[in-house]
Amino acid sequence: MTRILSCFALLLCCASLSAQKIENVKATVHGDDIIITYDLSGKDGQEFKINLYASNSNFSKPIVKASGDIGSKITPGKDKRVVWNAKNEISDYRGDLVIEVRGEPGVISSSPTSSVRPLSFLSPAGSGVKRGKTLNVSWTGGSPSENVELNLIKDGVVKEKLSSQNNNGVYFWQVPKGTKTGTYQLKLSGNTSGEATSSNFKVKPKVSLLLKVLPVIAVVGVVAAVAGGGGGTEPTAADLPIPPEPIN
Repeated sequence: MTRILSCFALLLCCASLSAQKIENVKATVHGDDIIITYDLSGKDGQEFKINLYASNSNFSKPIVKASGDIGSKITPGKDKRVVWNAKNEISDYRGDLVIEVRGEPGVISSSPTSSVRPLSFLSPAGSGVKRGKTLNVSWTGGSPSENVELNLIKDGVVKEKLSSQNNNGVYFWQVPKGTKTGTYQLKLSGNTSGEATSSNFKVKPKVSLLLKVLPVIAVVGVVAAVAGGGGGTEPTAADLPIPPEPIN
């Protein structure tokens, strides 16, 4: 490698990004390395993928043995610097060398504020449900395309995973008859929308205790009435009428 004749830059991008460009490209030889510097202009938060190409390969493949401001996620700024170990990568090359700097536009890291609302329960809202019945669960928010997980919690501890489904805003929970009575909550978790916890609701027994006791009391009352026998006594001889005297 005897000398570097020239060094120029080419930015590959679409027309709407024509304001972005690479400028002030310079190259100098330091021992076995070639130092390339450049200025990269662009929007705040814009990221670029920067690669170097050389004339020894007819610009057909990017340079590999380079470090510094090269590769993906390179942000705009001045005095960008790349160190290329040219002797190690093209040790057999002799002649003039032209270096080309190419940039491909990537994403803008500072994304706009998301319009997706946070997850929030609509029901249950302090209501209760009897064992064996259906509890209507509904919520709002989140992304329609994400999956959500619904869990039953008690005292902050997950007791049962109820559902894993698309975020359609509704779930019908058939409360098992063996569910312990008490106060519960529901916890909803989304892939991208965070979490939400419902208000407290109660799981109640299917038949109230009063209805179970009343029939027993009624039976006892009937038995007591039969056992009393009405409170009467058998007649005695003194209570019988006197027969009339016989006629001679």
